[in-house]
Amino acid sequence: MKPWLIVLLLSVGVPAQRMTIGSGSRVRAEPNAQAQEVIKLGVGTVLTVTETKRVGDVEWLHVVAEAPVKVDGWMSAALSVAYDDHNRDHLALNVARQRLAAKPVWADDKDAINFLGKAMAQAQDRAVVGELALARLLLMHRSINGGTAYEEVEAWAKKTPGASFDELGGGWMVPASAYWSLHDAAKDTPVAEVIAFEAAKAPIPGECEGSLSCALSLLEYGEGRYLSLYPRGAHSAEIVERMVEALLNFVELPFDEADSAEVNKGISSLKKIIGGLEPSAQKKLLPSVARIEARGKIKR
Repeated sequence: MKPWLIVLLLSVGVPAQRMTIGSGSRVRAEPNAQAQEVIKLGVGTVLTVTETKRVGDVEWLHVVAEAPVKVDGWMSAALSVAYDDHNRDHLALNVARQRLAAKPVWADDKDAINFLGKAMAQAQDRAVVGELALARLLLMHRSINGGTAYEEVEAWAKKTPGASFDELGGGWMVPASAYWSLHDAAKDTPVAEVIAFEAAKAPIPGECEGSLSCALSLLEYGEGRYLSLYPRGAHSAEIVERMVEALLNFVELPFDEADSAEVNKGISSLKKIIGGLEPSAQKKLLPSVARIEARGKIKR
């Protein structure tokens, strides 16, 4: 917001509002960078501007707020953007996109995850909710796998909706089911296909321990489900390549003949999915499926 517009709004009795756009935005006792720090604010904090002052090249804003924390001090205008309820969703989307594009920082990502959870609850448009929720899950995945000390990750994950503990794997994750649930909620919106793409790549709790029927089932749940929904989607070529690699590994997997019915069921399901793909994709996938079928150990 331009300084003259802030002054105009204040002069007619309409308080200007700003929203912080980054983590650790410093509010100081006086309008200069060396003044005592009053408080650090998280991303998405909405503040009311009561006065403006230019000091050198920096535009300082006197800001106040009562919630979520009490604020009364000075902040550089560069740390915030103009805010009103009508542009709330747009600002939240910008925060999500910028945080995803930025270098991973544990504290900043946690702060953004918290903000996005609140922004999702306020948004009305299903497509906006879907994009905010997807960004939140992706930032959670990045935070869990970012190399931060396990104890710190665990303490945070335990109280963060969407995080799941894998008993067999012994670690925390954002499971594929979280993405698929989000996909179903955002179905028929522009972001749905992107969510399905992330769901197809996301981890699934547990281990197949060399079971061919289990491996086929997980492939159908992930990559297979994406391709059945979006056979010509923007990411279908990448998902096909993931499936090609998986099937090549499945060819040599051992299995119990007693499990042959489940194996055949899994193969039939995958063949049905593959039948809906482009001929070039079918040509890549069907040979591996045929090799599994031809092993001769699967009773029909």
